Amino acid sequence: MSNISVFIFVATAILLIVGLQGAIEAASVLLWFGIFLFILAGALSVRPDQDTGYDYFYGMILYFVIVTVVFVIIFIILKGQIISQVQYVFNIDISQYFNLQNYIQH
Repeated sequence: MSNISVFIFVATAILLIVGLQGAIEAASVLLWFGIFLFILAGALSVRPDQDTGYDYFYGMILYFVIVTVVFVIIFIILKGQIISQVQYVFNIDISQYFNLQNYIQH
């Protein structure tokens, strides 16, 4: 699955480089799908071992909790940097897209 996500990330990069009308929406959908596949590939690599008796279900839960915490920390750290870099380079205010309250209310 991680190989499929690599192809999705390459297709997203090509779509953004070409810069067609409406490419940002399509690229964001592809990007989220690729991230989902990459995380799923990591979760499926946590396999039960018959000798140790570890439970596969709790391993997946632990993996998703760790990945969620890491993504939240990365989001908090990089949010301001991404907004300021895009505003500096392109003179576009993208801060509305990083406000999670907009997505929760809808």
